[in-house]
Amino acid sequence: MHRRSFLRFLKCSAAAAVAAHWFDSSSPWLFATQAESRPAPGSNNRPQVALTMDDPKVDLSPFMNWTEANRRILRVMKERKLNAALFVSGKHVDRPEGKTLLGAWDDAGHLICNHSYSHLMYLRKTTFEAFAADFLRDEPIIAPYRHRTEHSVIPF
Repeated sequence: MHRRSFLRFLKCSAAAAVAAHWFDSSSPWLFATQAESRPAPGSNNRPQVALTMDDPKVDLSPFMNWTEANRRILRVMKERKLNAALFVSGKHVDRPEGKTLLGAWDDAGHLICNHSYSHLMYLRKTTFEAFAADFLRDEPIIAPYRHRTEHSVIPF
């Protein structure tokens, strides 16, 4: 995402967050399902959030190797009782070390998802046919894992 697009997105998100605080559950502006889905005060229901992580890789940096980074991320997520959807671009993990990395995420119960092999941007100089082929090229990489998605969402 380009800086200006990100800043516009951030501005809209902030405005939406502020607007959401103006309305309470008795407001006629909220749909009943939204008001009913909120946890009751004092209940044990915790807020939920969808956590995604993109592009794990086995070539990380000269300052920290991928095994140490991976171990730390998975440890903190386990401590916090968090699960994530890991969107995998095959080009970053298409080697034996990649199987070890993805296996650790799978063993920890995280969802393994297809993020296309080369991380092509569909609407930027890529035809649908080329994008679809690249997306399908990633499927055999995530296929062996128990927690993989059957039909991953195509990333845009």
